[in-house]
Amino acid sequence: MLPVELIREIVFCHVDDATPEKPTDLVHPYLSRNQWFDDTSKAYWDSVSSLSLVSKVFREITLEVWFQTLVVREPKVHLADLSTIPGVAQWTRVVHWFNPSSVSEGLSLGHFSSRRSLMAFVRLRKLRIDAFPSDHSHILLEMFEELPLTVVELELRYLESPSPQQLVPAATLLPNLRVLDMHQEHAWCSLCNTCNVLRLKDDPVSIPYTNGDGLPKLYNRYLAPLSHLRTVRLSAAYTLDLSVGVGLQDLKTPWRGECGECTSLHLTDETFVSDWEAKNKEEPHPPSLREVTWSFALAQEEESSEEEYVDYVDKVTRVRHRFWKEVDHNSDDDSEWDYDGREWD
Repeated sequence: MLPVELIREIVFCHVDDATPEKPTDLVHPYLSRNQWFDDTSKAYWDSVSSLSLVSKVFREITLEVWFQTLVVREPKVHLADLSTIPGVAQWTRVVHWFNPSSVSEGLSLGHFSSRRSLMAFVRLRKLRIDAFPSDHSHILLEMFEELPLTVVELELRYLESPSPQQLVPAATLLPNLRVLDMHQEHAWCSLCNTCNVLRLKDDPVSIPYTNGDGLPKLYNRYLAPLSHLRTVRLSAAYTLDLSVGVGLQDLKTPWRGECGECTSLHLTDETFVSDWEAKNKEEPHPPSLREVTWSFALAQEEESSEEEYVDYVDKVTRVRHRFWKEVDHNSDDDSEWDYDGREWD
């Protein structure tokens, strides 16, 4: 029998190798690759299950490693009784929460009167929330009444409109947050208060800031209470448009997510820039913030047939309807769903 330490190393390496790379697209996987709620945050069970058949020790370690990331698609199923597999609440380090409907719709209908708690996960370190495709909902964090104080990393993906209001609950729910990752197509412009795809004259490169600069003005304001926040990673899509006449590298002031039009009109004006810099310096900042990184991807312009669009809308409607029935505990009929919480094959 191999030493337990060596078995753990073997299992960890195998599961790590079997885990797909995180998608780099800034739009939801369904919209970019014609897939629906594709889970790439952990290894698929079929790829690691053989290890659990070797011996009892292998099985225990394999389950522990595999459940370090818990994917939540159906809260009633996944969070109602964690005792089905003893140890899950202790093993889980990352919760990947799919939000299969509009939060604003749920709030307006009163469906979040009883909120979903993650407090059972005593070693939880990271929360990832994937927004619904083309969802205009606000404040995804309002799904939670409270979160474990152990959470130090938050990842928000595919937000249609990443307004500063999305970050308001973070100060109270995640006081120990150290890393914030916002992976989205649209950047928030603090000048016109809109979210738009950038239009630039040339391809931008990743922009790293190491002095705590680089955040949109209101992001700074709402994140300022987070005394442990050190790293923020932001994404933005762009299109090439020679008529804009400006590139981010041509600016003499830090670019902080301003849209293409505001960048061209205002951030090249020295008089305006001087006043704009003063306003940004007056804004409170997270005191420990050291690293802000903007990364970019060329905006995807895919054409879909009318038939594909109708099918997409139909799936959206069915998922939303089924989700709200589940949230409100009004239906015990799970016949439409497979074991993974998905409605279709």
